[in-house]
Amino acid sequence: WFPDLQHKFFPQFFDKKRLWLRELRLKITLRNASDLVVSSNDTVGHFKQYYKMPAALKIHVLQFVSILDQDSSEDIHALRNTYGIPAVYFIVSNSFLKHKNHWVVLKALKVLKLKGQSVHIVFTGKMEVYADPAYLNEMQNFIKENNLQENISLLGIIPREHQLCIMKNAKAVLQPSLFEGWNTTVEDAKSLQLPVIASGIAVHKEQLADKGIYFDPQDEKDLAQVLENFSHADQSPLYPDYNERVKSFARTFIKIFKR
Repeated sequence: WFPDLQHKFFPQFFDKKRLWLRELRLKITLRNASDLVVSSNDTVGHFKQYYKMPAALKIHVLQFVSILDQDSSEDIHALRNTYGIPAVYFIVSNSFLKHKNHWVVLKALKVLKLKGQSVHIVFTGKMEVYADPAYLNEMQNFIKENNLQENISLLGIIPREHQLCIMKNAKAVLQPSLFEGWNTTVEDAKSLQLPVIASGIAVHKEQLADKGIYFDPQDEKDLAQVLENFSHADQSPLYPDYNERVKSFARTFIKIFKR
């Protein structure tokens, strides 16, 4: 299994050692493996674009599904008090890595602030960035300089059941990444039947098809307009039934690995 070929598109997000290790693992895999499992058709295309694929290698696409605890009894009102979250908000659940593109969200909030629009974003996820410790400091300075503190909740890593309850009660899930193999947060949103506002990259469109709301990941004004105009009153399910999606994933998993 290999997650994605992000290093081919954004090598600047990797140090030399990590680039070398990824290429080494890929060379060993392609030379010796009989089967390659990836998470999206988008990644299959990238492999064929960048590598000479052995004729005998079988490539399988296994699009995982977020399997959630359906018996969670978390109280959103209690959690909002605990974490200082307002009643209306969007949520971003990503580690603070550069390709996750938190910057476009912060810049979009600045655009909205200047227009007198008050939008709140809850951020969850690991905030320590091992490759560039200054990265998070730059974001925090941007937040202070533009008086965005009241528009942002930086929660860091919180219990999974808290994260899912907060996500479930958001207006929408926001997924701004520049690159993904198959995004877990999008799958969480699908399992919770939540609308997703996503960067318009190919893999997000593969995950969400016509159910996604897309924006240019390099254009904060585009995202600001989407957030400002967002409305989702329809209560009908957005995605296929959760249990059927899990069963379909299980059948594909068994088909690939039962040999």
